[in-house]
Amino acid sequence: MLQDIFHLFKHWPENTPNQGSKYAGNTYHQHSNADKTKLEKVSKKENMRKGEIVRDALKQYFVQREFQELRKMVIPKAQKQGFFTDEDVFKAIS
Repeated sequence: MLQDIFHLFKHWPENTPNQGSKYAGNTYHQHSNADKTKLEKVSKKENMRKGEIVRDALKQYFVQREFQELRKMVIPKAQKQGFFTDEDVFKAIS
């Protein structure tokens, strides 16, 4: 669900300027009515402001990216030591 709304925008003005234009020092991006509708539904359902949802989605996205980058660095080292599956790790720590 958060992935659906993550890419929406930084802020949510009613009259969004064209993509890439500057408005009050911020860059705004176009978004579809379907995305806007999804965000509004989630906002009401979760009782959260739209900006909070977008910020949470961005935080989650950045954490996932950081995890994937760390994982790419660690996997080769783990494989050199014989760790290929979650079960290999579980056996080593239990």
